[in-house]
Amino acid sequence: MTRVNVSITVDDAYQDQILEVAAALQATGMQVEQTLETIGIITGTCESSQMDSLSHVAGVANLEQGQAVQLPPSDSPLQ
Repeated sequence: MTRVNVSITVDDAYQDQILEVAAALQATGMQVEQTLETIGIITGTCESSQMDSLSHVAGVANLEQGQAVQLPPSDSPLQ
């Protein structure tokens, strides 16, 4: 399986319960790395196959998969 970076936006109605939403996401298989309480964002990683189940956790307004960026080596002629 492939692990992907995810960013969860917490529904406004669940802002006061963001830690409970984070715990529910962990129970569903997400490895929570940060809980940004003031802006209502939870970041972490999960298996790509788990994204659909994470989007159904109570309090999740939006789920986005992070994009990987690979820069060329510093000695590359593309720099």
